[in-house]
Amino acid sequence: MGYLDEITKQNPQNPNNTPLQNPQPQQVPWWLLWEILKAPFAPDSLPQPSSTEQSGQIFAAAEEQSRSASPSSWAAWWVPPVQPPQQNLQAPQQPEKKKKSNADFWRIFGSIWLAWVVLFSAFIAYVVFNPDQAQFFISLWINPQDIKNLLGKLVDYSFWLLTAVMSIISLIFLFTAFATKKEYSKKKTIATIISIFSIIVLFWVISFWAWLVTIIWATDYVNTRWNIIVRDVDLMKSEKFKDGLDEVTTFDNVIWPVTLQYDLSANARIISKAIEITSYAIDFDWDWTEDKVWVNPEKDTDIIFTFDKKKSYVPKWKYVWNDKVTWKEKEYDMELPVITIIGLAIQSEIDDRQWWKRVTIDVSDLKKLWRMDFYLEEQSWLFSDAPDKSYNWSDKYSPQRTFKNESLICLLVKNNQKSSESCDKVFIVWAEWQNDFWWEILSEKDPLSPLIVNFSFQPKNKDTSIASYLWTFDDNTQEEKDTVEHSFLDYWKHSIKLELKLANGTTSTIYQDINIQKPLDLSKPSSDNPYENNNSLLRITDKSGKSVIEGTYKRDLSMYHLKVWIPLSLDFDASYVKVDERTYDLSKVEWDFNEDWKFEKSWEKITYSFLENKKYTILAKYTFVSKLRKDTQSMEEKIVVEADKKDIDVQLSTTQDSDYAPTVVHFDWSASQVKEWIITKFTYDFWEWKATVDGDAKQDYKYRFPWEYIVEFTVTKDDWTKQSIKKKVILKEKSKDVIINTSVSSGIVWKKIDFDSAGSIWQIDTYNWDFWDWSRSSEPTPSHEYAEAWSYQIKLTLTFADWVIKYWTKNLTVK
Repeated sequence: MGYLDEITKQNPQNPNNTPLQNPQPQQVPWWLLWEILKAPFAPDSLPQPSSTEQSGQIFAAAEEQSRSASPSSWAAWWVPPVQPPQQNLQAPQQPEKKKKSNADFWRIFGSIWLAWVVLFSAFIAYVVFNPDQAQFFISLWINPQDIKNLLGKLVDYSFWLLTAVMSIISLIFLFTAFATKKEYSKKKTIATIISIFSIIVLFWVISFWAWLVTIIWATDYVNTRWNIIVRDVDLMKSEKFKDGLDEVTTFDNVIWPVTLQYDLSANARIISKAIEITSYAIDFDWDWTEDKVWVNPEKDTDIIFTFDKKKSYVPKWKYVWNDKVTWKEKEYDMELPVITIIGLAIQSEIDDRQWWKRVTIDVSDLKKLWRMDFYLEEQSWLFSDAPDKSYNWSDKYSPQRTFKNESLICLLVKNNQKSSESCDKVFIVWAEWQNDFWWEILSEKDPLSPLIVNFSFQPKNKDTSIASYLWTFDDNTQEEKDTVEHSFLDYWKHSIKLELKLANGTTSTIYQDINIQKPLDLSKPSSDNPYENNNSLLRITDKSGKSVIEGTYKRDLSMYHLKVWIPLSLDFDASYVKVDERTYDLSKVEWDFNEDWKFEKSWEKITYSFLENKKYTILAKYTFVSKLRKDTQSMEEKIVVEADKKDIDVQLSTTQDSDYAPTVVHFDWSASQVKEWIITKFTYDFWEWKATVDGDAKQDYKYRFPWEYIVEFTVTKDDWTKQSIKKKVILKEKSKDVIINTSVSSGIVWKKIDFDSAGSIWQIDTYNWDFWDWSRSSEPTPSHEYAEAWSYQIKLTLTFADWVIKYWTKNLTVK
């Protein structure tokens, strides 16, 4: 306590200085917290004298004045008229406590709410980037078909809140930065930095929001368990079978004809995390011939095959991938469901009256096997409880009703082995406007001039007779032909109208839009001289990794022209090829090495060996798919590989006695020439892991086993220079047949019977006869006697020269 406080405390005449009897501790007011929070943004304060110093100065001045006064006044107790600073020692009122608690509540609630929005937005973004995690929503009993819409709404709501919060924060600090005077530099600088940072975060949130929405609508969240989805193509055309109802899950009682679509994208997406898939192939009908070959299983959606024979199909499916350790191409076999076709059912329709039709289903093939029932559609996707009684177990089923709108007919096969009473075949009776005039306008663009488009119309119902056509285009031109060729004026969306008049006098009008896209341009490598640029980012290298394509593009010929030494192996890499339009991605690359427009390989990276001294013309076809809309465009490049002349011109011709092993192959390279010197030696490597053979220009060699041999020939001149060439020899395997012949059709006890295998095809090494009476023989033509009358089963086992073992049995009766 200061000196002034002691004087004022001793003055009993001043009632204002009476201290409180029981002073209470002061509560911190709520506004003091706000003062602490905004302290960093407060302007720089001017220095102020402390209350103690101010009180001392006032007291000193008062004392000096009192000394100059009269002695009588000095004797009295005198208090200067200046009061010391007083503190409010009274406790705060109850309403202030309530305001403080409300402010704390809203501050804590706002912090928790903002943190929850950020974490929830991060979780939704994680699910968007990882479609496999969409099973979380399935566990909440959410329909897989609705996951995409749900994710879109959640992303919109959460990021809308984030955008609103960041907008408010950025505006507050932006206005604070502009409104603060220059004298308060600290506050102005901090507000400016926070406003700039919040604006950057705001634009980043908006961009990320738009990107997430794009990814959501481009991702499939339906199949989250990486299964192979098989759909019925006929059911896919109907709106009644949307949302996964066209999916086929049972394959043991399939009625043909049936066309199925395979969706391998989900399975390929999870497999590609372990291996780098370069291509894949499917053999649907198990005939050892690849029916379909694709490059990217995650993007290909037209994997469609028609099963049109009554048998069991065992599709064989394999992924082709490159081992990064050995750099060898390997195969990864997968399983597809076995499809059992049990019979044939043919649907036919006839017109009953305008827009009405009658339906007949021929089930004569199925009638031989099982009993059947037919159910008609009462309401949309609701079949009648009782089967149609009009079917009386005949060869054909003809319902008594006529059909106008799209309707369904259910065929149920009565089979005790079936696990469920579900429809084995659903027949769709299309409405007349669907059957004849829906999705049947075909268009084909001219590859050289995309503005020229050929239009045609093919009714789905072949029995419909059309009397006249009238095509009308958006430039007011008309054509009255069944097929027309039209030249559009610009690249844009155009409208086409087709008016059809049927033979019965009815008419129908079809409207269709076609989008004429501007052709894509291949991206070219950067260079100072545009005439030295290549046409694309295609890479061609030799085995050492040296590029052989740089500066080889001839713009006047629109092709690459390479001159190389042959034989040579070149690596073609089209994975870097792209177009200037960034919304298109490369989806498929096809290669044709003999200019016959039959593309032998369909991989982005390939290796090809040039063995013969001739000119090679290679076509590379690129297919680009848009990421934003359903649009596919193809582009082609031509590569000519020409051999440089060498000192040694090796000419080789081969002939073989047969295409099947074993056979003799005749090699003749007597036509080989050299510019200087003479040929002194011919060396052969027949590729059977044997030592090389030195011989004449003509050589015969016998191959015993089927294989694909690469024979290498080397010519040596008298100056010891050498030149080699390789030739491929392909020998196929003969079918191995086993035949058992007997001297009699039925034997007699203790009478000798002669056996032989005449007629068995292929080279046989060993014989093993089993006469079924505990007797055996290894002779080619044995003889045997039976001691008892019985019906014996003779078994002959043959071991062929390629170590393949086959057997055959024959029944023989001994009396």
